[in-house]
Amino acid sequence: MMAPVVIGLAIAILVRYPQLFLFVVGAAFIFWARKSRSRRRVEVEATTDVIVCARTMLVGLAAGLPLATILDLASTQVGEVVGAELSRVMRSARRHGVAAALAVSEGRLTRPLLSRLALAQASGAPMTDAVAAFLNESRATRRTQALEKVRRLPVALMVPLGLLILPGFVVLFVGPIVLGSLVDLFGAVP
Repeated sequence: MMAPVVIGLAIAILVRYPQLFLFVVGAAFIFWARKSRSRRRVEVEATTDVIVCARTMLVGLAAGLPLATILDLASTQVGEVVGAELSRVMRSARRHGVAAALAVSEGRLTRPLLSRLALAQASGAPMTDAVAAFLNESRATRRTQALEKVRRLPVALMVPLGLLILPGFVVLFVGPIVLGSLVDLFGAVP
């Protein structure tokens, strides 16, 4: 019921006040772009926090600390998103045990790391190897993403090069030659 009214209002504003319509659309686009950029920034920070968490765990495991202590320490070293996920795991660990809490962790960001720890603990494999494998895998993933960005860069730079820089060079270097040829062909310009 509400959609036809909104569409009708938008068409009326577009017909009567096109500048206002363009302003509203531009403001909505800017708002959306800022929100999207903010969401991406939070996601990148959270991914970095998971890596910091894994490094903290690796140091703690190498030092021989208990896993519960390491998780508490790691939750204080990271941001609030990853810290909240680790805190939920620790609350569950106090009720059901560390192995069970790691196995059923529901954190979207920490799930890959904690599931490896749960598997290592259940199988008796060294947990330091599991954390090191996670760090190596995340390093390879980040490297792949960086290479993808670098490989897309020349394509993205073709637009400014073709529309802004190349015409300037043509005018700068070819312009005097064309003017000289025109002067030779038609004589001096009065």
